[in-house]
Amino acid sequence: MNRAWPLALGLMLSSLALGSVDHYDVNDGLSQNSVVAIETDPRGFVWLGTEDGLNRFDGNEFRVYRADPQRLELPDGFIQRLDRTDEVLWIGTIGSGLARMHLLQERIEGLRTVLPDAPPANLSVQAMASLSATRILVGTAEGLFDVRWPEAGAASATVLSLESAGIGESVRTVVPLRDQRTLVGTDRGACLHDSEQRRCDAVVGLGIADRVMAALEDAAGTLWISVDQLGLVRLRTDGAVDRVFAFDQELPAGVARILSMADGGDGTLWLGTDQGAYPWRSDCQCTGLRVDADDQMAVESHRKLVYSLKADGGGKLWIGAWNHGLDRYDPQRQAISRHQVRVARTAADESRAVRAISSDSEGVWIGTYGQGALRANADGPGYDYQQPAALVPKSVAEGLIWSLLQIDQRLWIGSDAGLRWWQLDRQQLSEPVQLRKAQELQEVRSVRSMMRDRQGRIWIGGESGLVRISQPQAALPLADPVLPEPPDARVFALHEDRAGRVWIGTWSGVYGYSQVGDPLGELAPDARIRVVWDIADAAADSGGLWVGSSDGLIWVGDDGRWRRYTEADGLANRVIYAIEADDQGMLWLSSNRGIMRFDPRSGAVINFGLRDQLQHIEFMFGSHAKDLQGRLLFGGARGFNRIDPAQVASGDLAPRPQLTGVLVDGREVGAADPRVSPAVAAPSIRSLRLFAGDSVVELRYGAIAFDQPRELRFRYRLHGFDLRWQEADKRRYASYTNLPPGQYQFQIEAISRFGTPSVAPRSLDIEVLPHWYQTRWFQALLLMMVLASIALLLQWRVRQLEARKRVLEAQVAERTLEIRSQRDALDRQHAELQRINAELAALSSRDSLTGLYNRRALLEQLELCRTQAQPGTDLAVALVDLDHFKRINDHHGHAAGDAALIHLARLWEPLLPESAVFGRYGGEEFLLILPGHPLTAANAICESLIAQLRAHPMTRYQPQIALRASVGVARFDGSEHVAQLLQRADAALYQAKHGGRDRVVAAR
Repeated sequence: MNRAWPLALGLMLSSLALGSVDHYDVNDGLSQNSVVAIETDPRGFVWLGTEDGLNRFDGNEFRVYRADPQRLELPDGFIQRLDRTDEVLWIGTIGSGLARMHLLQERIEGLRTVLPDAPPANLSVQAMASLSATRILVGTAEGLFDVRWPEAGAASATVLSLESAGIGESVRTVVPLRDQRTLVGTDRGACLHDSEQRRCDAVVGLGIADRVMAALEDAAGTLWISVDQLGLVRLRTDGAVDRVFAFDQELPAGVARILSMADGGDGTLWLGTDQGAYPWRSDCQCTGLRVDADDQMAVESHRKLVYSLKADGGGKLWIGAWNHGLDRYDPQRQAISRHQVRVARTAADESRAVRAISSDSEGVWIGTYGQGALRANADGPGYDYQQPAALVPKSVAEGLIWSLLQIDQRLWIGSDAGLRWWQLDRQQLSEPVQLRKAQELQEVRSVRSMMRDRQGRIWIGGESGLVRISQPQAALPLADPVLPEPPDARVFALHEDRAGRVWIGTWSGVYGYSQVGDPLGELAPDARIRVVWDIADAAADSGGLWVGSSDGLIWVGDDGRWRRYTEADGLANRVIYAIEADDQGMLWLSSNRGIMRFDPRSGAVINFGLRDQLQHIEFMFGSHAKDLQGRLLFGGARGFNRIDPAQVASGDLAPRPQLTGVLVDGREVGAADPRVSPAVAAPSIRSLRLFAGDSVVELRYGAIAFDQPRELRFRYRLHGFDLRWQEADKRRYASYTNLPPGQYQFQIEAISRFGTPSVAPRSLDIEVLPHWYQTRWFQALLLMMVLASIALLLQWRVRQLEARKRVLEAQVAERTLEIRSQRDALDRQHAELQRINAELAALSSRDSLTGLYNRRALLEQLELCRTQAQPGTDLAVALVDLDHFKRINDHHGHAAGDAALIHLARLWEPLLPESAVFGRYGGEEFLLILPGHPLTAANAICESLIAQLRAHPMTRYQPQIALRASVGVARFDGSEHVAQLLQRADAALYQAKHGGRDRVVAAR
């Protein structure tokens, strides 16, 4: 195919599939937008140095440590350098010296100067490299110092002379090397310092005026130096310059300074420049695309000074920029790639929208707003973008492409200007196709959807109706002369199901046509489906159709049953523009609030937004396709997304739960609190002791996870108190009041939005100390006192009883005669009571309204039947519910409702088998017990009963009241309890109600 490239300022397709960027700034809690230093610690936290303090970041929130004039732990709020060992984080400030944080306690110690009696300039830390928890190399404007700072005692510093190198004293960078030497860069060059020989040998090949901005030894042992105004310098191990990559040659255009470097692994060296962050590939000795959180920055003119870079070891890169905040770049997040149509700066923004997509083996065809139909040829992770010249529209109306369909050498194009095709082999665009509708030849305009069925016919829908072309390859294709008009002419979706039926989606519902074109009527009219955007087949095991509408995702079964899914079911938005199923049976839905992955089996939903590389949260109806590799394409307001479902969440790391704070009676417990031993800060606390009188303990938690941390879900439990895990969803605290004395263990588990749980729960041992009156010695003393009191009480009581015994013996003799005379009267009264009790028992087992057994008697009878049932003996129960009983009460009064209950009782009681037990279970519900009846027989009896109810309406009311009932039948399995048997019958009754009422459903 002959393809013409667009003009230099014309259209192109920008692929942002190489990775994704998360951006954080003061709006997210960062203390200040200039991030000039970045470090990570062994626990997974990211530490950031800014102009306004130290920040600890766990992916969800920033904790800020600021300088306090009253306390000298952090000498200065402007933090210029960070470095760490496993135990401490070293902090270098710009104006007040050095500090270190003990990571477990998160306790900061400040050191106002690195040299006694030194001038103020040496307080500014320009470079540093940690050697241990008590030793660090510090570079200042006054030189290089070896600072030793023991855990207890005063700090001391030794000057490391740089005179032998002749490169001045203002140190810019310090890098310890594997061979025990140290690379030192200054304002006038670089040298390799040998501590044993106490000399620094200048790097050969750098001029005396070459200012070193940054230096790095990569994983392969290669030394790299960034030199101001010169470029990127590669050193040999002997300290001589091996190669210079100049700014005006190998490095990106416009870059004049490399301010920071980081080793990304896999041969990638990351460069932080005065124009952003770039990857440098050692294999090709070239740079890649610039990393930006906002794709618009690629055409903006402002400078982005990247002063800090940090590769976190997991393939992610942290980028700190001056006045821009923090970026986290993930080069591996390729499951969702973003592709955008770029236009000249004078073009309308709407031309970037992708309105239609059609996929083939060579790539995709794209229909746009204002730029016509365009070709994107697949090339690796992205696309090369080409535009056949003849497809450029001549008018705005022709440029509003709504649908595309490729059949052999013809690309059919549906737009507001009607229907055309592009002849691929001849590179020709046809005239608008004249189609016959209703026996008249007329132009079909505003073509919104097209579909080719299994017989090779093309179905075309638009705002003016529906047509079908049986011979699309004819020189002058004509619509079939006879095709019944749909009830609604506004057709926006077309779909052929597995049975060959064609379904059309309109603004007023979904309507079907048979294989020969006969109307089938409306799909699920009870569901009131309105404004239909897409239709798709459901899985073969469930059958039916999925319908995307402006009022949710709707499943319609082959039997007419339906269910609607909206925001209440987890969807980000109920407006469903497109439905695509992946190879695992998941449904991917586009909307005007992003993309959703929906599991039709469980109903679980995962929502994807802008941080997942979406081109925009707004997508377009009908703009979707699936390529030959099973990847999904969705078009929207700023281009289109390509999704590889097999890779989604493949890089999802298990979150690492952390305890972020402990509050007792509203006060935060710090590392110095006596409740914590050893003295460590909240993220490292492993045990907590609560004193007697501590009433309320609040445990705050989180998880270190940087991929969509706000979507994490949590659950927790307190062993020894909670019987099961407590689901906290996204809540990040747990509170307990007045815990009894004892030993407990609090556990936290974090779960990512893809369902990946933390590898192991984070635990906290809690000991609750007792009050003095809850101690064992006090309880033992109290027990002894109680026993002594009981003994005295018993002795007094025995004496009292003996005296009472003598009095009673006299009274017994006196009353014996009286008792004998009363015995006959009592016998007569007893006989009378037995008769009355028998009558009361009969009355208590009957319902006062219907005269049937009441609920208590029914349950007793059912329990009796259950206990008497032998193995293999059949026993069935049926729960009956009068349909729309409330409607009878509301329309005819409660007297009519009572009459309805009596009518059913009188009608059914004579029809029941002799062994059946029938009664009113409560309200409008009845219970029928059928001993000796298998499930099929019980089902047949119930079907007969509700048939009789249909045939005998209540004639005493005018108009007559027709009664209907729903029945759930369950068979006793031989082992279950009465409640379980009734619960299964009730579940079957619910299915009968949900399935349309007036029916019998047997429990499985």
